[in-house]
Amino acid sequence: MSFADRDGLIWLDGRLVPWRSARLHVLSHGLHYGGAVFEGERAYGGAVFRLRAHTERLRASAAAMGMTLPFSDAEIDAATAEVLAANGIGDGYVRPVVWRGSGQISVSGAGNTVHVAIAPWEWPAVFDGDAKRRGIALTVASWRRPHPSAFPVTAKSSALYSAGTLARGEAEARGCDDALLLDWRGDLADATGANVFLRFGSELHTPEPGAMLAGITRAAVIELAAREGITVVERRIAPDEIAFADEVFLTGTAYEVQPVRTVDGTAFEVGETTVLLMDRYADLVRPKATVPALPRPAEPPTVALLGGKLNLVERARALGCRTVVFERPELLTPEVVAAADHVVVGDYADLDRTCALLGAFSGDPGGLRVLSYTEPGLLPVAEINARLGLEDNSTDTVKTTVDKPQMRRLLDGDPRFAVVHGTVHDWDDIDAFQARHGDAVIVKPIAGGGSIGVARLHRRHTPGDRPALPPFPLLAERFLDGPEYSVEGIALHGKHTVVGVTEKILHPDGPVEMGHRFPAAIGETERAAITDCVNEFLALVGVEHGLTHTEVIVTADGPRIIETHTRHGGDHITDLVQISTGHDLLDAAVRARIGLPVTADAPPPARTAVIRYLDPAPGTVRRISGVETARYLPGVQEVRVDLALGSRVRPVTSSLDRVGYVVAAAEDPETADRCARDALAAIVIETDGGG
Repeated sequence: MSFADRDGLIWLDGRLVPWRSARLHVLSHGLHYGGAVFEGERAYGGAVFRLRAHTERLRASAAAMGMTLPFSDAEIDAATAEVLAANGIGDGYVRPVVWRGSGQISVSGAGNTVHVAIAPWEWPAVFDGDAKRRGIALTVASWRRPHPSAFPVTAKSSALYSAGTLARGEAEARGCDDALLLDWRGDLADATGANVFLRFGSELHTPEPGAMLAGITRAAVIELAAREGITVVERRIAPDEIAFADEVFLTGTAYEVQPVRTVDGTAFEVGETTVLLMDRYADLVRPKATVPALPRPAEPPTVALLGGKLNLVERARALGCRTVVFERPELLTPEVVAAADHVVVGDYADLDRTCALLGAFSGDPGGLRVLSYTEPGLLPVAEINARLGLEDNSTDTVKTTVDKPQMRRLLDGDPRFAVVHGTVHDWDDIDAFQARHGDAVIVKPIAGGGSIGVARLHRRHTPGDRPALPPFPLLAERFLDGPEYSVEGIALHGKHTVVGVTEKILHPDGPVEMGHRFPAAIGETERAAITDCVNEFLALVGVEHGLTHTEVIVTADGPRIIETHTRHGGDHITDLVQISTGHDLLDAAVRARIGLPVTADAPPPARTAVIRYLDPAPGTVRRISGVETARYLPGVQEVRVDLALGSRVRPVTSSLDRVGYVVAAAEDPETADRCARDALAAIVIETDGGG
């Protein structure tokens, strides 16, 4: 969905108008001669950060371009609050823009009415948590900021931003995220839409004002640095000095505080100063609100998590719980170490050791709860809870969901769920299975997920042309033909509730999932059949507690179960559910485990959310571009590319081979799909083709 064709309201010249009706004439002076100025503002919790400073700069920019605003600062501030509330936006972006109208078309701006519009929209972070902390890649552009006598360089004008547009395109062509621009003297000025800071020793250095637009975020960061006792030096900085900096970061309304990992190949660490200012800025713009007390025990329990999932740690901490993370050293991340109260390093599958360590927390005032939503942790957590006498699914139930042949044997004889299957120990067994049940066969490991090791065989294979398979024994199943779905649900004290049905988008060459759509674009009859099938199946298996993720194929004979997991779905499906319905499945799971009230039913979907994975040609990456363009396209919620120049792209045989994704949302599935496809098309990843 384009920015011109969407629902909502825009404040235009003193009144709210429907989004699609906010138009200007093609002969508007501002369109032809660059007679427009604007602001970029961020709303947090429904309020714009430093709104008056933005409004005052908007007025100053207009004056620098020879325009007088027809509204007072107070009127513009009030209009900003009004349009945010009218669109129901809490966290988002606000774009006030001022331009000369179509009174006359000539170089002179005289005789043209000055117009003002304010448009808000929901807008996620430019980079997600991992990418933001990892840092971005910059290059020094060939384009320069003009001399102050040639153009008002301190005005936030559309004409001045043309240089940024050219520089950003140059950066993306070089495989970078953004560009640094020099001023007319050849000194460092800024980035395309952000200011730049460099740490030399204990000091922060930043280009002096006058050659560029000194940002509102820049001013806030200078204030925060002063509070931390960090000296900030504003001076002329030669581009050759960049390579000698200890840290580099950008600041701006969009970026907030954004670490830089490279500038033209020179690498920088995301150091303590950058991280400190990132955190302090986040605290500044997102003041922590007072949350009403929730009904809970006098002391919240300690939550032990098997597997270091940051999303679960954060939700448990948000509910007031102490957190203890058990994780193997190679899987532990700095973010989890920082967020958790305690970290126990080692193999939590050593049940005697884990239970002994948990004993240290069993006397906590609020008690102890043990939880895992990682695939390796599902069976250990059930066994530990059984030993400790804590409520959970039985170990037999979890063994059935983890051991795929065991699940198939349980379902044998029940026409609702039975699928022809067999355990195969070598290729001779596969040949015999195909001879009995047909050539179309799925072969998969007896445990695991993520399409890892799953192979689809369409014909008989001779010893010379057999595809690579994971180690035997494997589970062989007759191929089921039909669209594939996953069903997200939650079980509370024996009652299972389906939250929604997700549609899978499969790779054309195999069973790997290359996307998901929530909710699935299916009719109510089909949705009811899938829901009933899953509820009956989980009752048969004995699932009574926690999240469930069940995979289904709808065949000509009706829905058939592929497999189930006593955890949430991967591939950011819980994010899709939350974007679509506002329902946080992980929060619900933690609440249920610690004994807080939980609403199992999700609100009806307000929009469709889609994730699509990148699928570049295998080989060595030679060029990456368009990532920033994709982030700002209509409907795009998140973009992630896990590649750099020189990275190897492998053929997609499992979820581990995927190299990035886009998430998009819109009011209907067709528009959401189109937004996701447009974002994918904007991202160009060129390889040498040597897969």
